[in-house]
Amino acid sequence: MAENTDVIVVGGGYAGVMAANRLTRRDGVTVTLINPRPAFVERIRLHQLVGGSDDALVDYQRVLAGGVGLVVDTVTRIDAAGRRVTLAGGGVLDYDYLIYAVGSGSADPGVPGAAEHAYPIATLEEAQRLRPVIDAAPASAALTVVGGGSTGIETASELAELGRKVTLVCGKVFGAYLHPRARRAVAGRLAKLGVTVLELDGRLDGVAALRIEDSHVTGIYYVRNPEKLSRLDAEISLTLR
Repeated sequence: MAENTDVIVVGGGYAGVMAANRLTRRDGVTVTLINPRPAFVERIRLHQLVGGSDDALVDYQRVLAGGVGLVVDTVTRIDAAGRRVTLAGGGVLDYDYLIYAVGSGSADPGVPGAAEHAYPIATLEEAQRLRPVIDAAPASAALTVVGGGSTGIETASELAELGRKVTLVCGKVFGAYLHPRARRAVAGRLAKLGVTVLELDGRLDGVAALRIEDSHVTGIYYVRNPEKLSRLDAEISLTLR
């Protein structure tokens, strides 16, 4: 009789779910996925959470294969020599193989003032924290999205579709990851939505808050380029990497 192989996957994001599901195709493999949240987070929909059109959550029963066991808990210690993990809830699980797929979060933007006065949306909690701020902001509030990648473009579009005044600040080339033809199409769509796109020669130099009223931040982005220091007035600032 063949021995069973126990595999633990730590992290229930895209990579963790895909790894767990594919392992169930093998005979004699028991797969357990450990994740602190009871629901799968669709990170590609976090911009929709900010805009209020989606909650970015899916029940794990819809995305996990039937043979995957789900443990809602947090791993606090990995004993590689003993091949076991300790959980925050006090449990201990043994394994033959461990897949570490905890994903990523927001990096330090390295821009003075950004941590205090801007709102990242790389995680579910960050997007949930921003949504009521957007909802409470006056319809005339100017929103500035910093980052010309897919998340930045999608967030700017989502907010503009709500009738918001949006400025998208990016590097030298807007949507650099896109094919030139696709880039033109996306730029055209943003223009129809009224989004102002600023392509900068330099880097974001700083974010300063001028006043805070009713959880409402008015700030200025300072952008340094070789010739001058330009400014953007913004009442709510989003940073996207």
